[in-house]
Parts: sequence; C-alpha cells; structure tokens
Amino acid sequence: MKKLFPLLIFISTAARAQWLQTGGFVNTKAKTFLVLDENLTIEAGTMNNKSKIECSTLDQKPAANLLGNAYFYIRKDFLGKGSITGTLNFVMMGNLESSIEIGASPIYRLWLQKDAGQNQIVRLASPVSVTSQLRFAKPGSKIRLDSFDLTLLPACKISGATKLSYVLTTGTGRLMKKNLGQTSFQFPVGATATTYNPFIISNLGTVDEVGVRCLPDVLQNGNSGNPFSNDAVAASWEISETVPGGSVFNLAAGWYVGDELAGFTRNNCALRRWDGSVWDAAPLGSYINANPYQRVRNGVASPGIFAVLDVSIPISTVEDRNENGEKFEMTLSPNPASDVLQIHLSDVVLSQTIEIQLFDVRGELVFQQKFVGQNEVSLNIGQLPPGNYFVKIFGENESLGGQFLKI
Repeated sequence: MKKLFPLLIFISTAARAQWLQTGGFVNTKAKTFLVLDENLTIEAGTMNNKSKIECSTLDQKPAANLLGNAYFYIRKDFLGKGSITGTLNFVMMGNLESSIEIGASPIYRLWLQKDAGQNQIVRLASPVSVTSQLRFAKPGSKIRLDSFDLTLLPACKISGATKLSYVLTTGTGRLMKKNLGQTSFQFPVGATATTYNPFIISNLGTVDEVGVRCLPDVLQNGNSGNPFSNDAVAASWEISETVPGGSVFNLAAGWYVGDELAGFTRNNCALRRWDGSVWDAAPLGSYINANPYQRVRNGVASPGIFAVLDVSIPISTVEDRNENGEKFEMTLSPNPASDVLQIHLSDVVLSQTIEIQLFDVRGELVFQQKFVGQNEVSLNIGQLPPGNYFVKIFGENESLGGQFLKI
C-alpha cells in the first residue's frame, strides 16, 4: 500500500498491488497506463486522471474528487460517492460480479465491456445518471437496474445495444430519458436475461422526462391478475412521464418470435394500453420490420402499461361483483366495430333492468336505452362518426364501464 503525496505524476506504465490516496492532488500523465492488482481507493483530495487506470474496485469516498478526460477500467465495483467532473470514461470490464453505486454526480461515459460468462451483468446499487454515452462495448454485457433508475441526460446516446446487450428491468427501476421530444428514442430494455423487447418513443407534445420498464408477461388486468397464455406477446411495457399531461406519444413495441404466445397472429394485432379498467381500443393491423418485429401506435396522450394483443383478445372485458358476490361482467365485440357492437353481459343480469349509455370522447351522451331480462344486446352504431367511445352499463346494484373504437 502506498500513500500519495500532495502531487504525484505517473510517468510510465506501472503495475501495483493497490493504491490509497488520503488527500492532496494527484495528476496522472497522459499516455500512461497504471494497472492495479487490487483496489484504487481515494479517501480525500483530488485525482485528475489523464491516463488509463485499471483496478479491481474504484472506491471514491464522499470527500474525494475525480476529474479528467481519460479512462478508469474497473474489474469489480465502481463506488463513486464524491464529486465527478470532466469527461471521464468508466469501463466496467473483466469477469467478476460488478455493481455501480454513486452519489449525486452524473457519469460522463459508461461502457459495459464484460467478458463472456455468468458475470456479464453489471448491477445498479444506486440511481445513476449518464451525461454523454451508454455503450455496450462487448456482446452479452448488460446493466441490471433492480430498484434504481438509470437516467440518460439530454445529450446522452446509447450505442451497441443488441438482442444480447441491453438494459435489464428486473425490478422497479426504469430507464429514463431526459428531455424526450419529437426525435424518436429507442429504449433497449428486456425483462429477463434472455428476452429483449426494445421500445421506441417520440413525444410530439410537451418535452418531458420519460421512463420505460419492461415486464416479463402481460397480466390480464394490466398490473394484476393472471398472465395471458395465448394470443399475445409475452412482454409488457410500463411507460411513465415526470410531468403529468401534455405528452403526445408515438410508440413502437418490439419483440422476437420466441416471445409470441400460442395462437398469436402478428399480422392482426394492436398495441394497447391498460386504462385502469380495460385494455383500451386500438387500431388492429400488421407488424412492421422483423428481428425485432414491431407494432406501432401514434397519438397516445397518456402513459401507462402497454402490451401487444392480437384480434382474439376482446378489447373491453370488465367485471365486478355485486353485494351478493355474483360476477357482473361485460364483453364488447368486435372491437374495433363498424356497424354493429355486440354487448355480452353475465347471466346475473337476466332478471334485472339494465341501462346502456354511450359517450363520445368529449363526454357527450350519444345513446341511451334500457333493457329488461337480456344479457346479449346488439347496438347499431353505423351512424356514429369514427372514433373512441365509452360504454356505461348500469344494473340494479352494479355498474361497469368499457371502451370501443368505431371505424
């Protein structure tokens, strides 16, 4: 172990067991390479790195400062608790299990360059922000968010993301993009170490900070219930915005053939949003591109949970239970509909008087009628203008709401 003097300049390639800086100012010389067998620890003072330094763990304490324009090659953990300035490159490399835990300072460049093997995943142990570049420098390298957000600042770019190298959203952590506007941005996310489901977003509305988290299944109630086992892509995406309202999203969800559940029809599917009670109405159509396949949807005004479901999944099936525990359920089909909308209600309403109301997107009532002893109702909607409509069903002790698209 060597304690550094207030000023020290490395003048040539060197190899040491470990390094400890307890204060002062360390200035490394350009075009040199310091290789440490063990850790580089900076307890206090400033290190101005103009060279290449390789170490096991880079341990920067809160009282220490890092600055410069060169490289730190880190084989294990990056603990950057103090101030980090300049245009430093932090390269996570080697075959050891690695994590990143930093303080308030963003990282200028973060490169993932892990060797092939079981430890190709770098784990976040704190929120991390990146200023300039997140680079997947070796195939198979991944970064796992767990419960922490990875934030890409306005100028930050991503390079090298592929089906093998991407951001793992296994917990509540999100991949965030600051100042997302009209320029499309691809969020290279996946919910497991073997599934890659990138999501592309542009925002035609108010510029905002947007986050994406990929989930491994599509739950029938959006964020609860059993997962779909057929007629869907086995992934869903949770989209968030920091400032509510004002966004107008154009979206593209990506998947591979291995993500398709039994019976899925990729040339007749929709990218749909869980609105809190139903999977909303969205235009059916075919995929675009391949490897990954993509389904697009434009003009979405609200974030939420999105999934790719095919024509076989009813767009509006909602249910509730009355005070006697009986299921009160409604299904709307076809959806989208052009001339006739079929409303199927559970048998519990056969002895009841029900009232059906339809509202347009402005909240204006466009249809209202009562029915007695019926659980199958056909509505002629051919005269309605195309657009989204809301359905309200009122029973004697229950009420439900749904949505359909008139085409």
